[in-house]
Amino acid sequence: WDHPNSILLPHLGASTEEAEDAAASMAVDTIRDFLETGTIRNSVNFPATSLADRPGGTVRFTVVNSNVPGVLAKITDAFAHEKLNIV
Repeated sequence: WDHPNSILLPHLGASTEEAEDAAASMAVDTIRDFLETGTIRNSVNFPATSLADRPGGTVRFTVVNSNVPGVLAKITDAFAHEKLNIV
């Protein structure tokens, strides 16, 4: 970065072996929790959320896209074409 009023410093938050292990463990727990329950926590790009248990015989499907008109409609059309219901 070439800005006269800036000084860039490295982030040293997980520079020890113990901190790296703790950060990796937290990442695994966070991803597992999302995949199993839909819970989002410690995210920079998404709001924190906690979802109710999903009904038996269902799956969760997450859509992350740019705010472009018609994208979600195309996804739901693909589900409908395969005779899948969105609960």
